[in-house]
This record gives sequence, C-alpha cells and structure tokens, in this order.
Amino acid sequence: MIQKTMMAIYQIKNNVNDKVYIGSSSNISLRWKQHLDLLYYKLHDNYKLQNDFDKYGISNFSFSILEIIKDKKDLLRKEQNWIDSININENYNILSYSNFNGAELTKDSYEIINYKVDINTKNLLKENIIVCIHKINSIGEKQTSLSKGWFNKSNVSDIKQLSNNIKNYYKNIAKDKNFYWTTFIAYQRKLASSGTTRKYIGFNDIPKIKYNTLAFCANCFPNKTIQRNLKSEMEIKDDVFALNMLLKWIINVSDISKSINIYIPSLRMRNILINWLDNENI
Repeated sequence: MIQKTMMAIYQIKNNVNDKVYIGSSSNISLRWKQHLDLLYYKLHDNYKLQNDFDKYGISNFSFSILEIIKDKKDLLRKEQNWIDSININENYNILSYSNFNGAELTKDSYEIINYKVDINTKNLLKENIIVCIHKINSIGEKQTSLSKGWFNKSNVSDIKQLSNNIKNYYKNIAKDKNFYWTTFIAYQRKLASSGTTRKYIGFNDIPKIKYNTLAFCANCFPNKTIQRNLKSEMEIKDDVFALNMLLKWIINVSDISKSINIYIPSLRMRNILINWLDNENI
C-alpha cells in the first residue's frame, strides 16, 4: 500500500500505446488523486494526456512508482533525469506551453463556465426541487466544508459521518431506494458503503435511468491554475462555477418534470442553489 507521505518519481502509462507521463511529488497518494480529478473533469493542463484519457478511458491507464526519493532536494533533479530518458515527442511530458495555446486549451476544456439553463428548465427546477433541511446538514456549515481541501484534511470520523448521512437520507428521510449521489471522483471510495456504491454518478455522467432522490456531497470551487490562466481572458466567479456544476448534475441524473428531493450537506452549495431558485443574483 502506498503511504500518504511517500516521496517519489511516478509514471502514468497508457497501456494501449505505451506513452508515459513522468512526474514527482512529496505526497504520491494525493498527487494521483489530483491527476484523476483533473483528467476526469477534463481540466488537466497536459492536453496530450487529457486527449488520450478521453479517448481510451481510465481502465487503460496505470500509475506506478519509478523511484522512491529520500531527500526532497533531489526530487526535481531525479525527475528531470527520468524525463530525459524518454522521447518527449512520443510521450506526454511537454517542455513548454505558449501562453496563447495554454489559455485556449484551458478555455476549451472549461465548458462549465459557460453552462446555461434556459428559462423553461429553470421554472421546472424551481417548481420541483425540494432541498433537504435537516440536522444531517450540520456537517457542512463552514464555507469550505466538503471542498477538495476539506476531504484531503478530514479525519476518518468526518468521512464516516458523511457516508452515514447519505444512507440516512435515502433510507429514513427521503425513503426512496432509487437514488443517486455524487462527490469528487477521488473521494468516491471513501464515502461509498454498502447500498450506495452502485448509486454513485460522477459530475459529468448521464445515467440510462433517471432517479429523483439525490445527494450532492461536494463543495465546488474552480481550479486555481485554470483561474490564473484565464484571468486575462474571462472572469470566473466561484459561486457561478459551483452553481453550474450542481445544476448540470441535477439535470443529467433526474427527471426535472417531477419532484426532486436533494440532500446538499454543504451550506455554501445549498444557499447558492436556493438563492438561484429564488431569483436572487449570485
């Protein structure tokens, strides 16, 4: 098992065409989760890796450790040695990006920024969404609760409590065995439990069958790297980004012409949705 604080040079390999991406980190476990998150949401700044991930899927990629590093000052030097051993033109590592191309690729990947809901859809959502107001919301009272940072720092009891809350919601509050829930893909396994594992639907997934009992267990903020790349191109408002992520998922997984019961433990995310439904500006 990989220790959370292991410092090493790592490789992401495409098992179809044998291309590799080489990187380094002082926290291998966390770095792998970050790569998965960015690739899954089509936000990875390495467009060559992103394109092939979209084409071949996660099942055709493997993550491995090339060399364990004991002294942090050797990390970048050792990484460069490994990168020098591969043919850059035939693999995923990129020597440099032009500012223009980097910004354009990022903008194209970031479709959520411009996601729009028409007035008819909004009226249906306003009429049918029922937001859970219950004591199980107490886990998400802080501004950053259920964000990626929160999950990274949370202890076992917090994760267990949130996992139990999901079960409690669909079993005892909504009383509906047909439900979907979501969170950041890197933390799916931590929250999944007996009865909920197969009910997980990612932010961008569209299931064949629609369910109207939902749990959105995430607090969404735009990626800081993306924000820096686009700051001269367009303005990214945190709450607009969060709202678009939430609305897109609800529309993807449910029948919006019928009542939708949803548990949103993050106070920030819950208020953003309620304010939008009440026609308040965010």
